[in-house]
Amino acid sequence: MRNPYIMPAILSILLISGCVSPETRLQQGKHALDRGNYERAIKELKKASEKEDGDIYFYIDAYSHLGDAYTYSGQVTGAASVYRSALQMIYLKMREISARRQELRRDVNFKPDVKVGNVQNEDMRLANEYWSLKEKGEAVKGKLQKITP
Repeated sequence: MRNPYIMPAILSILLISGCVSPETRLQQGKHALDRGNYERAIKELKKASEKEDGDIYFYIDAYSHLGDAYTYSGQVTGAASVYRSALQMIYLKMREISARRQELRRDVNFKPDVKVGNVQNEDMRLANEYWSLKEKGEAVKGKLQKITP
């Protein structure tokens, strides 16, 4: 017979010990930001951004929201720093995508065994990713310009 108190006890221990995933912290930080609880948002988003193995999109999202939390709480210096970090990540990824697209085009032009349709599909996917990042970058840049002279 299973003890009905075991699972709640384990969950309580995990919550108390701070074993919350960075993705969960990101969601909690966004939720706190939406509710106007900026200090809580900063705390959760900082912890989310400490994730060591996340993809760059996770960090861009975390830093963008962290910058918002700093801005709304009046911590302009912190916001500017975080926004600049987000922009660096965005621009780095955009350069990486541009380089990959150039590589694809070289393959089409100089490698006879390359299937053009596959390359075109990959190039289109990368183009969409690039423009999505560009839009995010413009949004972050706009936020940074609003808080810096």
